Amino acid sequence: LAPGGGGSGQPEIRLAPGGGQHDMRLGSSGVGSSSMQDTRQIPGGSHHHHHHPQGQMPDLMAMTASSDWRNQINMGAFAFPQEIVNTISKAMEDPNRVPVRSLMELVKQIINRVISGAYGQSLGRSGSHSRDNTLPEQAAVLCIGIIQQEDRKTFQESLINTCQEIYHDRERILRQDIAKWNSYISFLNHMYGKLKRRQLQYVERQQQQGSNDGIAPRFVLLSLLAECCTTTLTSSLQSLAEVEAMFGVLTNIGRDLEAEMPGRMSLLVTCLREAFLNYRLSPQVSKILLQLIELEAAGWTLPAQAVMYYYPGSL
Repeated sequence: LAPGGGGSGQPEIRLAPGGGQHDMRLGSSGVGSSSMQDTRQIPGGSHHHHHHPQGQMPDLMAMTASSDWRNQINMGAFAFPQEIVNTISKAMEDPNRVPVRSLMELVKQIINRVISGAYGQSLGRSGSHSRDNTLPEQAAVLCIGIIQQEDRKTFQESLINTCQEIYHDRERILRQDIAKWNSYISFLNHMYGKLKRRQLQYVERQQQQGSNDGIAPRFVLLSLLAECCTTTLTSSLQSLAEVEAMFGVLTNIGRDLEAEMPGRMSLLVTCLREAFLNYRLSPQVSKILLQLIELEAAGWTLPAQAVMYYYPGSL
């Protein structure tokens, strides 16, 4: 709980789904916003290991202006073969000198690795099926660094298209393994925040439904994230990890979705309410859904009374 900061005198909180967690991270998936003060000013993924005073969140993307951003990426975490590592190194240095086809293939390699996680590699090192939850953010830092340097927008357009293609084939690629699904939406969540923060956009024309031509990539990702949340809400809701991941996404994009796509938000709220009322849910899942319903109704800032309910003894 981080009191203060709210203009209305209400305590401001950093949310953990379902209550009862005084660790201010957003659930096991590592997806989420670092602060609820204003997602327009501090969008993007959570930073799992450090809790910083308000306004002092580390901005990995501020470092893309220099070569320092490259040092933030642990290439070993991706466990790519040397040929792909060589291509990544060239793209990190100057993507404009990398062939178009190589850049497009690189996008697929990066996203596929995010989704598949580090299962195969972890087995060799630790003997267990541990998944590297930092991989989606690592990949987002890598992708945004390349995007920021390219002139042709080949990598950026390929990334947006690939994310959409994977979502449309989600039942085959993602939905049979919730860990893959959560990694995918975690990557989208981090990419959305970083694209928004850097304002790397296509030339914006009037936004038209059903056409990506002229729509900023971050709006495409915002729409994709909203669709992912709807997919979760219309599922069986038996996976707490999946619901926590959705919580992280919605606390990150909620205000933006309300402002940019009110119709989509209205649909999501309907899905939230129906899920809360109709499904036989675990108490933890019910509490997270109720918390999201109240958050949306309160403009994504919980009033003190709700804070006392979700976090008893913390005020």
